[in-house]
Amino acid sequence: MLPRTQILNASDTSIGIAQDISTRSLQTVSVGDSAGKISTGTNNAFVGVQAGAQNTTGSYVTAIGFQAGAQNNNSSFATM
Repeated sequence: MLPRTQILNASDTSIGIAQDISTRSLQTVSVGDSAGKISTGTNNAFVGVQAGAQNTTGSYVTAIGFQAGAQNNNSSFATM
């Protein structure tokens, strides 16, 4: 199975097996299964399986690696 790529709006990119279509973030990059799955924050980068998976309103978050920042809900300006 090939990964699914979605461009959710003009400034978002999402690549992974199970990306969430309801993500409403701006200027966010998500790469990996469930990366940034429910994020609504802005200017985030999630790279890795489940990286930033529970990020809801956090903005300017960088999470790189398996489950990096997976439990972060609303912290902003964070690197994990």
